[in-house]
Amino acid sequence: MAATYILGPFRLDAETDTLFRGGEPVSLGHRAVALLRVLVEQRGIPVSKDALMEAAWAGLTVEESNLAVQIAAVRRVFGEESGGENWIETLPRRGYRFVGPATIRDQASVTAASQG
Repeated sequence: MAATYILGPFRLDAETDTLFRGGEPVSLGHRAVALLRVLVEQRGIPVSKDALMEAAWAGLTVEESNLAVQIAAVRRVFGEESGGENWIETLPRRGYRFVGPATIRDQASVTAASQG
């Protein structure tokens, strides 16, 4: 089962690849969500630009600037939270790293708890 990531006031549902703020879905394209998911799954660990490009544009040849545009979109959303725009660090010429608050809520344990 897919996990749910709690990122401050945000929730990333890995099963549906949807980002929520509170109970409301955030308007964010699927490539930006794919990048966020990779970064959150590897939180605290540098993720190369190549790995991120492969996650969002698998098999496609695109300019690296597309990656920066999608990361900027995620930062804009996180910027609604104080300090949120700093949750994704840029590692010059290397990639990016998620350093924001993150906890994982396993869907299986949530389901088991609600049935108990």
